[in-house]
Amino acid sequence: MAGAGLYLLLNVILVRLLEPEDVGFFFICLSVATGAALFAQMGVSQAATKLISEALSLGRYDILSRLVTKILVTCSIGILLVALMLFFGVGDLLFSVLFRSPHLSALLPWVTFWMATTALLIVLSEAFRGFHDIRSAVLLGGSQSSGVLSVGITILVWIVLGLFGVTMDLGTVIKSLVGVSAVVIFFALFRLARQVNIAKCMQSNADGQATISNHLLPLLPSFFLVSATVYVLQQSDLWVVAAIGGPEQTAIYGSVSRLVFAIGLPLMIVNGVVPPIIAELLAQGNGRSLERILRRVTTLATIVAAVGVTIVILAGERILLLLFGSYYVDGYPILVILSLGKLVNVMAGSSGLVLLMGGQHRLAMLIGVSIAIPTLIIASFTATRYGSIGVAVVFAVSLVIQNALMVFAAKRTLDVRTYAGWFSLRELRRLQ
Repeated sequence: MAGAGLYLLLNVILVRLLEPEDVGFFFICLSVATGAALFAQMGVSQAATKLISEALSLGRYDILSRLVTKILVTCSIGILLVALMLFFGVGDLLFSVLFRSPHLSALLPWVTFWMATTALLIVLSEAFRGFHDIRSAVLLGGSQSSGVLSVGITILVWIVLGLFGVTMDLGTVIKSLVGVSAVVIFFALFRLARQVNIAKCMQSNADGQATISNHLLPLLPSFFLVSATVYVLQQSDLWVVAAIGGPEQTAIYGSVSRLVFAIGLPLMIVNGVVPPIIAELLAQGNGRSLERILRRVTTLATIVAAVGVTIVILAGERILLLLFGSYYVDGYPILVILSLGKLVNVMAGSSGLVLLMGGQHRLAMLIGVSIAIPTLIIASFTATRYGSIGVAVVFAVSLVIQNALMVFAAKRTLDVRTYAGWFSLRELRRLQ
């Protein structure tokens, strides 16, 4: 919840500091950095959670050091490849041709560094999640461009710069985010090394060593495509708006979509905790206990999200006016549409994670790809006629369809229901 507040505060400060055009440019750079970081990870982040959790649950402490090394090396190779692609043509193509903002090319080196720090933060976060160090995972990771800790420190840096009279422009904003993230990564690596050393002191078991240690690379294609489809359905709508509508519309759509982030916060909290639990309970064949846990926490998350959507419908215009100013009130219809889609996403629960952690990553990949590609095509055509509202409708409907398919697949293949449901007050009191 603190992280959600910091992300919201970050966007409010940006809107107040920068002109609408620069706000739109910021969201374009953010989208490029986040999308490039996704490619740089190559599916490593979620595979890290799965493999580290499985190794711990099976008592395989002896392979953790090699596994973590392999995860970091693979991510580093991906970052290097994506950085070369951005520098040698892809970055200029995106800024000049797709987004029609050629002057952003001057910021390409910093956007590349932003991509690198984002990718490393997410991978480190998921590695800590595999070790059940949820506190470190939450502080480092998040669905935005930087981790919770990085965003909090960045806000403090902006306050200090403002006190010293430093002019805050788009370049300064991005440079501060990158610099703070790099410092956080430096200390996170030391903490991860400590986690591995602690694991080495535990009793080791040599059974099944080859099976686990060689399991990373085969997982990467499916995990990468699943992550890519999640990105397409939850963030690439900004790409479509930026390509069709320009920086002003991008500023409105981007600010509104960051506000919708709060609606999905309850499920994000759940998904921040349950991945290692899912991997361990499924590895132990304890699907019934897993279903009870997931359905209870999903129901609680849905209740909270429903309250948030109700507030958005009743007072969305006033909220936009208060937080961002009168220029952004036109985003109210988009806010309502995206919030309703996010509510259904919360109601579906952690079905995608269940498929990934339960060995059904190829099925999850197939569902995601079959939804993501038509969504991009339809949204591109819809945007030219109906603008940002049409894009919001297409992506909200696609998110609903994807969640329905994921829920059905989790029940059919692993016999685990993840969606919200009613349960007694006695069961609620037993929730821990």
